[in-house]
Amino acid sequence: MVGKYTESRDSYKSIHEALVHGGNRNEAGLSIHWIASDRSPDQEAAGELLAGYDGLMVPGGFGAGASRDAGGESWAREHKLPFFGICLGLQTALSSSRETCARSPTPTRASSPSARIP
Repeated sequence: MVGKYTESRDSYKSIHEALVHGGNRNEAGLSIHWIASDRSPDQEAAGELLAGYDGLMVPGGFGAGASRDAGGESWAREHKLPFFGICLGLQTALSSSRETCARSPTPTRASSPSARIP
């Protein structure tokens, strides 16, 4: 799980519990590794961090540091790593995908407070 607030496990407690219960219900093993989003500032760093994982989850975040693709969504897409984004995590992935399709990025008020159409 790549997130802005990973230093405090309580920040994503409900998401963690949902994953644990979902894994138990489906008799699936689950191992969650917490990675601070500022550890993957570019695609090379994201690749080094994510290469050994079976999936990537990026939960919500906001304010300073909630930048586009901070969690390595582009790397996950390009390397076919399953991705699950929640709230801003999904929005950053969609913005990154738009750029791949030669579309203008979709701003958010978190990353661009003066965005005309967030």
